[in-house]
Amino acid sequence: MLKQLAHKSLRGLKDGKHKLERVTHIVGDNGTGKTSLLEAASLLLNGRTFVSTNKKELIKSSEKEMLLMGSVEKTSGLATSLSLSVAETKSEHKANDKRISQQKAHLENPLCVVDSNIINVSSGAPSYRRGLIDRAVFHVEPNHAKNHKEFKKCLTQRNRALSKGRGQREINSWNEPLSLAGEKISRARQELLSQAKPFFKEMTGEILGAGYGFSFIRGWEEENYLDCLLRNEAKDRILKNTSKGPQKEDFKLLCLNKKTKKYSSHGEEKLASIAFVFSLNMAIEKRKKILSTMLFDELESGLDNKALGKLLIIIKSFKN
Repeated sequence: MLKQLAHKSLRGLKDGKHKLERVTHIVGDNGTGKTSLLEAASLLLNGRTFVSTNKKELIKSSEKEMLLMGSVEKTSGLATSLSLSVAETKSEHKANDKRISQQKAHLENPLCVVDSNIINVSSGAPSYRRGLIDRAVFHVEPNHAKNHKEFKKCLTQRNRALSKGRGQREINSWNEPLSLAGEKISRARQELLSQAKPFFKEMTGEILGAGYGFSFIRGWEEENYLDCLLRNEAKDRILKNTSKGPQKEDFKLLCLNKKTKKYSSHGEEKLASIAFVFSLNMAIEKRKKILSTMLFDELESGLDNKALGKLLIIIKSFKN
């Protein structure tokens, strides 16, 4: 739990220090910096924001450096001091005065974020949903980042060989390491989604009624990924890139076995998207035996009072 948040040179906000409770409401008119404070909390905890693509965008225009500080109380009761300085040329993230990587910060301080883009869980691009799943899997699968790095390296080399029309031997030399890393990534995604499914069913049952679910779309049809790469080589040569694999995977939210994007209202679609994010977070918490920090931005947007009321009952039941 984030207990304190201090900021200096944060966008248009006055420098300040805030004591935070288990539940903290940030209220104010449009443009007063509510989302900027949430971004600062996200950045301090795990090194990335949920809005800005570049954290340097959070530096006040008249300044050259931004500083964030705070303290986190772990489930064990131990406290950790955090600091993050962001300048034009570098940034430095520390926990108890020792530098930490973004990956370590992400693993040690899990976040569950519901922001204005939450509808993309249902109707956004597949890349958005893959990123959502992978950030969740990183928390529970220690080798997921390593597998991603290996997969990306092999995929780049195989695609380069395809684009340059290289021989079968060179292309095939990348098939086995690509398939090994790819299958590990896909299995890790499927395992976490399987663990999240009961939570999703229970939650949507309470706020939307029966009939909601989700399905995983694997990136290949064959029994194993290696067979897929061999079978699709001719097609890949024409396309000049690898057409199948975890880089093509997706999932879809369903209502009565139809996509929520087509079947449900905007409000129902948003509720289903929020329930999916909550269910992933609950699966992570169950496996890691820790509680995440939850951030909500524009939660009520697009929801009527009845739907919002049901959602708030769910949120109040959380121990976070």
